[in-house]
Amino acid sequence: MHRREFLQGLSSVALILAVPRLWATWPQQAFFSESIADVLRTYFSGMKPEASDLIQLKIPSLAENGAVVPVNVATDIKQVEAIAIIVQQNPFPLSAVHEFREQSLPFLSLRLKLAESSKVMALVYSQNRLYMKEKFVEVTIGGCG
Repeated sequence: MHRREFLQGLSSVALILAVPRLWATWPQQAFFSESIADVLRTYFSGMKPEASDLIQLKIPSLAENGAVVPVNVATDIKQVEAIAIIVQQNPFPLSAVHEFREQSLPFLSLRLKLAESSKVMALVYSQNRLYMKEKFVEVTIGGCG
């Protein structure tokens, strides 16, 4: 065995051993919650979100295909720790969570699947408070079926 092969094997073993620890930190219960109340209870310790005009939620009002709906979230709220996206009518409402480190720009851009026409909510967690902005999206072809 050559040194290069040994180092490749060693790094592979280290990666395999690290993956279960990373997987364990994934908030599985929140992502498999079937109601918004359960998502708020499991991920945000039951906090009630308050509406905020400091959140910019950019998502089309009409989506022809629910399988690919672009969404952008930005906020002027300071010290953002996390942004979450909830789709009210999806089988599992919590669609995404992004946690931010200090000095990060609180911006999130992604594509969602919407099962049907639904309210989409952006939740911003900052300084032990939960803020929300919501918008209704009409879907002509569902994306989760």
